[in-house]
Amino acid sequence: MADRFNERLNKAAKILENSGGFVKPVEIEFGDETAGDSRNAPIKNIYKITGGEIAQPAGADILEYDLDGGVLLSCRVEEYNKGFALFADFLRDAKKYYKKTCISAKFIYFFSYRPMYRELNHEQLCWYLFWRSRVRAGDYIKTGLSYIFIYIFEQINLSDLIGAEKVYANIIKIWKAYRKEFPRIDKYITEWLIDFTLIHELKINLDDISDILPEIINLASLPEIYLKDDFFRDAANVELILDNLPVYNYKKSKFYSDKDGKNKDLFDYHVKKIIHAVLSSDAFANILAAEIADGVRVKATRESFMGAVCVHDYKKKITLEYKNLWKSFYIRELITNAVRCTENIIRDYLHIKSKLNVSTHTFPAELANIIKDYRDKYLAVVKPVKVSIKSRGKKKLDADDEPVMPPAEFAPDLQAAAEIERDSWATTAALLELQDKNTSFVGSSDDNSEGFEAIDTGEPEDLREHLREVAPESDSEIVGNGFHAVPLEDIFDVLDNIADDNAAVGHGSLTLQEGESDIARLVAALSADELAAVRMLAGGASADDISAEFMREFGVMLEALLEAVNERAVDITGDIIFENGFIIDDYAEEIGACLGG
Repeated sequence: MADRFNERLNKAAKILENSGGFVKPVEIEFGDETAGDSRNAPIKNIYKITGGEIAQPAGADILEYDLDGGVLLSCRVEEYNKGFALFADFLRDAKKYYKKTCISAKFIYFFSYRPMYRELNHEQLCWYLFWRSRVRAGDYIKTGLSYIFIYIFEQINLSDLIGAEKVYANIIKIWKAYRKEFPRIDKYITEWLIDFTLIHELKINLDDISDILPEIINLASLPEIYLKDDFFRDAANVELILDNLPVYNYKKSKFYSDKDGKNKDLFDYHVKKIIHAVLSSDAFANILAAEIADGVRVKATRESFMGAVCVHDYKKKITLEYKNLWKSFYIRELITNAVRCTENIIRDYLHIKSKLNVSTHTFPAELANIIKDYRDKYLAVVKPVKVSIKSRGKKKLDADDEPVMPPAEFAPDLQAAAEIERDSWATTAALLELQDKNTSFVGSSDDNSEGFEAIDTGEPEDLREHLREVAPESDSEIVGNGFHAVPLEDIFDVLDNIADDNAAVGHGSLTLQEGESDIARLVAALSADELAAVRMLAGGASADDISAEFMREFGVMLEALLEAVNERAVDITGDIIFENGFIIDDYAEEIGACLGG
């Protein structure tokens, strides 16, 4: 059947050729590059080339080979079986113009969705040949994106003439030279480079692209090809890993940003340090080796050079077998738990009570211990034990209790204080004696004025005895109006007790005592309707089952109510408690205990 199809195609091509459907190209003659003035270089007119050539189906040549045996396992390259040789005219022109050049030319704008030589006019072709000569000399002057694509297509289709390794180097150079000006080429060259290296059995030198890896890794359909063997151990990749692999992003935490920006710097520094310590550890290396050995084996089939102008000889079907490492669920879960655990110790360092949930049954103790060791070394928190007046002398600290901050030293000068007190009483006595000597005041010489007599205050000794009675001698003396003089530390103890009493009062129908968990605080903060919804769901029912009944009884939509509870849960605990209409298993038992069930 294929023979009959090709026979018909050949007959159709002959009819088109006889009827003038195909126009043969005219050679362009360029002057010698060594000529002093490019204006003397004779250039003939260029005719547009159309059509293509009929080619028989290629043989069933198959290339199979093994890769590194780790993440990348094997590759199979087959002919891309097409009866019609696409872009044969491009290959013919590429060979014709490969050794031609222009000594000088002026930039002429050119745009095409799939640029080829036949779309260039005379001036545009002159510019392309001049610009290409500068690129070959290592001078990457400004040009247009479509010219760059023609150059890349030329390299791909003339790889046998140029040499595969040289083509690889040329693509890397022109990519890095123009990618900032034309970011669009990233998504194309990222894929075309994979195809080219697999077809020609080359290996991408990852050192060539290490500086742009964070920007292209997610553009690749096979990102494992761009990962080095020591990718996870390299400290330079920590930020790239944190931005792509964890399900939880610590930068979106409500505690990450503050007014002074101190929390941001603290989070960024310690999260990167701790995650690097985890990923570079032998424990993680062993986990990674086991995941590569026993992980999911993926087989991906792809068509080479998608979107490029590529002749039949290089259009291949590529089948690659590899281990899914970049998006491995288990590896992502490990890194997510490591980030959550890291944020918890930073929250503890900042005296933030709410903590993130860490799945301990999927987070190995070896990795958790690395984080704890870092905490003990760099983020240790010394918490002073609070001892009130009431409990003083009753509570004995155990040997295992956290160390108490030493009290500030206070050594008053008692002798100086006594002298100050004696001087004050001497001043008081002198004032009383002066007042006794002037017991009356004589009015002015005005006849109409009347004398004014001061109130008799008695003898100075009597007043001194009265002051002794008024001045308090102990903490329990009455100072007036029936109030007792209370020591300063007792006043602060009373204030602490008032604050503790206020903290024990919840916003909802339950009360909260000192030392309760975040879940208990959440339950105590619920309104009557919210508490009723939590009680009904705590019994094992789903939101779908009870929504109608809840609406009839309370007149409130259950879905909106659960969203409000989740928002409050995030504020208090840092996590939600409802998911898909059910209480999350990690919190079900504790919520039941808080409800008395």
